[in-house]
Amino acid sequence: MNDYAQLSPNVGISSGGTPLEQALNIRGVENIGGDVNAVGIYVDEVNLTPLNVAFAYDSNLVDLERIEILRGPQGTLFGRNVLGGAVNITTVKPSDTFGGRIEGAYGSFDRRRLRGSLNVPLTDGVYVRGTAYYDARDGWINNPTNPGTTNDRESYGFRGALRLEPSVDTVIDLTASYSEFRGGLNDVIPSGFTAEFFRFTVPIPADPRGAYDGIGFYPENDDTVLTTGDYRQGRDTFIGTVRAEHDFGGVVGILNVGYIDIDRFEDGEDVDLVPGEFFGEFQTEALQSTSVEARIQSDNASGINWLIGANYAFDENRFTGLQPGGRDIIIEAFGFDPLDVDPNFTVFNVGTDDFLDQIESFGVFANVTIPFGADDRWTLDLGARYSTDQVTGRLTRGPDGNTGCFIGDTPENNPNCTIDTIGPEEATFDAITGRASLLFEATPDINLYATIARGTKPGGFNLFAVGQQNVPDTFGSESMWNYEAGVKGTLFDRRVNFSLSAFYMDWTDIQFNTAFRPDDRIAPEIIVLNAGQATVKGVELDFAASVTDNFSIQGGIGYLDAQVGEGEEVAPAIDLNGNEFSIDGNRLPRAPRWTLNLAGEYTVPIGSDLDGFFRVEGSYRSSFFEQIDNGESSFTEAGAPLQLEEVDGYTLVNVRLGIRSDNFRISVYGENLLNETTPIGIRYQISLAGQVIALVRREFGIRAAYEF
Repeated sequence: MNDYAQLSPNVGISSGGTPLEQALNIRGVENIGGDVNAVGIYVDEVNLTPLNVAFAYDSNLVDLERIEILRGPQGTLFGRNVLGGAVNITTVKPSDTFGGRIEGAYGSFDRRRLRGSLNVPLTDGVYVRGTAYYDARDGWINNPTNPGTTNDRESYGFRGALRLEPSVDTVIDLTASYSEFRGGLNDVIPSGFTAEFFRFTVPIPADPRGAYDGIGFYPENDDTVLTTGDYRQGRDTFIGTVRAEHDFGGVVGILNVGYIDIDRFEDGEDVDLVPGEFFGEFQTEALQSTSVEARIQSDNASGINWLIGANYAFDENRFTGLQPGGRDIIIEAFGFDPLDVDPNFTVFNVGTDDFLDQIESFGVFANVTIPFGADDRWTLDLGARYSTDQVTGRLTRGPDGNTGCFIGDTPENNPNCTIDTIGPEEATFDAITGRASLLFEATPDINLYATIARGTKPGGFNLFAVGQQNVPDTFGSESMWNYEAGVKGTLFDRRVNFSLSAFYMDWTDIQFNTAFRPDDRIAPEIIVLNAGQATVKGVELDFAASVTDNFSIQGGIGYLDAQVGEGEEVAPAIDLNGNEFSIDGNRLPRAPRWTLNLAGEYTVPIGSDLDGFFRVEGSYRSSFFEQIDNGESSFTEAGAPLQLEEVDGYTLVNVRLGIRSDNFRISVYGENLLNETTPIGIRYQISLAGQVIALVRREFGIRAAYEF
């Protein structure tokens, strides 16, 4: 997915230095706050991004027929999770031809990758296809205080697909996939800049950054962390789908059913990135999602085409988190040794949370495409959807560090160890979305278009802030209107393909996260507020050209002007102490003004069925802000360094050199050839050594693939 994002203007993937924390951004739009993702990823028409958790999509299992990046609201046909756009992935289906593919790679950091697929026709009308992979690498982070803990990675997965064709009019596809990821530390380095989210009114500890004397912070240090305890993370994912299609004679009926089960964990004995056990982090997350969509549609090669459908989905995510604090943090923060109080002391609770999030969705939708005018050169496309989302939230909060509760304490043996349950809270959000598009065939090779589309995202609850002053218990829905016009076509006898568009997006009641520390808690929490408005203006150009029979290029240019406000009243953000500060005029997070990409490939025949090839890919992302507050707030603390405000722009260059035939390929590669160590993102973990910077490393390797 990163490869596609790098080669697409105004598209990016933000990373927290782990595959478990990645977010897709299209035209500056992603999930800035709230419980539902703003950009969807669909595989074989099943939504893999139902709630605001790491998406279930596993790019290692790709066995692609095609991939489409759909920009702007796609609420008519896709429904939820597509406020900013969608990535629509279609995998290769089982067929009546025996064949397969096997691919292997070895590279830097002892990177080992093996992937294969096999298609087997069992009998007439019964076909199976399987895909499997294994991917592992050693870590590149040095950890002098605990050399056995680094940022290693290991994952594997498989997918099985069965196609049944009981008649010429009926096709049934069933798929099941399972993948497993295990990893160590995140690909992050401390910056020395303390984020507002992790500043406290007590010095915890007094000067943790002193531990890095002689080592330094990013950018002087780009490969070393100091942590005492072990750290492991992982995710197990199961996805099952059923798709049935039947041709009733001019009308086609389609049924899609999907089920997703994700279990994620984080076991961090020491996550603060300084010597000494100050903070730990133990989390589990369990997501189950069930979706059903049924539709009927016309099957006309020309003339008026239409479709009508309905969908139902039930998504549930349960998060549990324990943040233990060790002896060192109590000595620094409170000035006494807990062993003097409790000789059996090991750790105490900074906070314990059990959060349940549920959304039950229902929608009905329709779309019609009408050609008109001379030779049907004009086409009008109209669509609308009505959707309703019932949101349920519940929070159980365990003992907090302010009470001095130790691990193992309960309300029965310590009256200070209170357990509060908030909710379940319920709310229903209704929305009407739609799309109107007008297409004109100016010539057989050039099409002009104009589109208006609307998308929405439901609201939710600030359960961590219930009863707190100046903090709303709920946040409302957000919506977006997208106005777009462009031209697509081919030139020079179809040797050049291009797409040029300009757009203006009006984003209303935008949901955004802000930091807040409740009165009765040491640990800060995230709450969601609604800003008044944001606007996104931009242009995009995509092109691909066959310059000669042996040389081709492709590229893209994207420009964004994405900011909060612009004349509309904007709700203020809230800092840790409950103070309000303005974000009016700020740039939207992770929305670089410029995205550029260019790739060229040169092919040289070296035999009757063998070619040599050389390919270079380059991509550039200009600077961007990681948070909507743009590094500003009213919160200050004596002696606390400023947080890192803006991430510098960066350039990535990849090269490939090899030989290939119709069924064989071998190549050597270099990724991030310039060894660019500019941050690709910022991760807001508990780091007493400052915000942590997500980095990528330069890699070299060799790949080979064989098809049969």
